[in-house]
Amino acid sequence: MHVEPTAKQRKALKMNASKDSLNDIIENVLSRKSLSITQKIDRLLLFDHTLHGELDVDHTVHDKKKIMVKSRIIYRGIKRLDKKLGETFLIFQDDD
Repeated sequence: MHVEPTAKQRKALKMNASKDSLNDIIENVLSRKSLSITQKIDRLLLFDHTLHGELDVDHTVHDKKKIMVKSRIIYRGIKRLDKKLGETFLIFQDDD
């Protein structure tokens, strides 16, 4: 099944969007009873991929740090579903 972020989710994933809007879409995914844990993790990773897809060579270090902060929020959401996987993402992000 091919899944794309909704318009609301894409808006929350913009670089200048608030952390609260990102937290809202993460909470929405985590609370969905119709999705398996694997599907929820896949959606959260899609969000992370979408965030990083906005970066290009013209973005500043500050922009990249903003994306990294938002990635950490997503990884904490993953950690709520799968502690070991979420911690792994957080640890490897810290290595950068």
